[in-house]
Amino acid sequence: MGIYYNRTTGPSKKYDKSLKENLGIIKTSPASFESNFSKENDAEKRYQYLTKLRDEAAKFVGEEREKNPKDWRQKAYIQMNDVQSLKQRFGQVTFRISQNLLKYKELFEKYKADPQLGARIKDLEIKMKELQESFDKTFDPLEYINSANRMYKV
Repeated sequence: MGIYYNRTTGPSKKYDKSLKENLGIIKTSPASFESNFSKENDAEKRYQYLTKLRDEAAKFVGEEREKNPKDWRQKAYIQMNDVQSLKQRFGQVTFRISQNLLKYKELFEKYKADPQLGARIKDLEIKMKELQESFDKTFDPLEYINSANRMYKV
């Protein structure tokens, strides 16, 4: 489910647990999240769905604040820490992936002049450049880490 899905081993347990708890708090089914966010290809529809979820979260916080003016933050605080931790971990993982992609450039340089591999390496360089650009455009590791650090200005 979501951005931490690994096709060979399944979803990250911590992500899955946190997602399930958070969706339960705002009374949203995992199936709805799956179809309207995880499997949705239209960026505008995904954004609209996230906006709806944000509104539900704001409603939850408002209700908690009204019920318990002194300790309303406690229930949300635990969930927010879990999400913050996941964002930081995801940022670290994407940073490592980006670094590993850069290592291929070193290999390409090493074997570019090889008489048997040279022509294939040049083709691979083009594909690797496209992959790197696509990855960099889609995942900005520092943005995930920075957003985790600034996400709770309450």
